[in-house]
Amino acid sequence: MTTVGSGETSSGLIVSSGDTLTVASGGIANATIVNGGTLDISAGGLASATALNAGAVEHLAGTDSFTQINGGANQFIESGGVASQAVVSGLQFVFTGGVTVSNTVLTGGSAFVSSGGVASATTVSSGGVVTVATSGKSVSAMIEGGTDQIEGGVASGSIVNGGFEIVSNGGV
Repeated sequence: MTTVGSGETSSGLIVSSGDTLTVASGGIANATIVNGGTLDISAGGLASATALNAGAVEHLAGTDSFTQINGGANQFIESGGVASQAVVSGLQFVFTGGVTVSNTVLTGGSAFVSSGGVASATTVSSGGVVTVATSGKSVSAMIEGGTDQIEGGVASGSIVNGGFEIVSNGGV
């Protein structure tokens, strides 16, 4: 296990299967490539330009910008975590207190916003799917051929430019 501590900055680290990289509060990890390993970004930790490849898992309680979530990879955004401008071809899961901002969900990609999670300004491209569960929120989504499923959650300010916004299970 490798840790990027407070005041430290890493660049271009590769996290292989079975390995874990932890970014502590005050640490910064740039251009990390996760090949089947685990990336843990603690509250107060920062990351940018992360590539999550097949089998990779990211637990995000800090902030990660410009992440590439490729097919077979998983990003879990925990309470206090913020993912901005991510490109999602794998799975992105937003737990209570987690937030996404200006992410794009591509063909084969899925984002799931659970109770208490917020997805803001998400672009849902053709073949992409966003699901907003009970008490989750989607704000200002741009649906460009994909599907925005509001399954008990709340959507506001969505723009449908092709594709579908489906409201069910008491969603709004």
